[in-house]
Amino acid sequence: MIKRKLVSALVAATMLTTVFATTAFAEDAPTIAWDQQGGSSTVEGSTYPVEPTIEVAIPGELTFGLNPLNVNVAEEGATADTRQIVASDYAIVNHSNVAVVINTKTTATQGADVNLMSTATYDDKSGELTHDATTNKKNVFLCMSYVKEAKFQDDAFTYTYGADVDSTITDATSANGIGAAILTNATAVENNFRLAAASDDMKDASASFTFKGKVDPQSTYADGDVTVSTVYTLTAITKNQYDKSWEADDTYTGVASTVVKAKN
Repeated sequence: MIKRKLVSALVAATMLTTVFATTAFAEDAPTIAWDQQGGSSTVEGSTYPVEPTIEVAIPGELTFGLNPLNVNVAEEGATADTRQIVASDYAIVNHSNVAVVINTKTTATQGADVNLMSTATYDDKSGELTHDATTNKKNVFLCMSYVKEAKFQDDAFTYTYGADVDSTITDATSANGIGAAILTNATAVENNFRLAAASDDMKDASASFTFKGKVDPQSTYADGDVTVSTVYTLTAITKNQYDKSWEADDTYTGVASTVVKAKN
């Protein structure tokens, strides 16, 4: 009876050793020398970070032209372009594998003989921006216009914006109504752009702004009469934060859903 029990114990110990050894090999761990008396072993592990890929393109510069006499600046054969503020698309594109929010603070600074107007006044006949004969300063009514639609096709984005600035746009309320904000001297305009992670169709992965406005046609402008700078700050966010922490910025009419504000 004692011998039979001993054999049974040896068989059980052999089976236990086989099970543990199989587990150890499966996890690429060293084999533990268990015996019929049992034993103990300590296994350790440590965390490792899962790093996202963060790659966001921002504008290389914010240069724009002042065109007081509406000269056609379009290339030959293209549709005429006689805007008084000649600006490009200042695009932000998220190539990351996570969503991001880009906070921007944009500041315009006027030269010594320039007046960046907070309220525009127009000639009642021509509809052109008025000339300040008293100070003889060069009037500029400068607006930052936000993207209405970003369309991705043939590996490139095209952007559309709200209406152009005309004599009906005089103050912050009317500018907001066409999806724009007024840039006045040394006062930052803050915005947030929520961009989805990059994908094949790049849906909601890009936003943009441009500059629009009016300038005094009776003034002569020079390089550097107005300078603009934007500070970009990036925050990577989760899908829950993307869906639940941000909402469309209803300050501006007709802008894309990428222009957002934090939910209260």
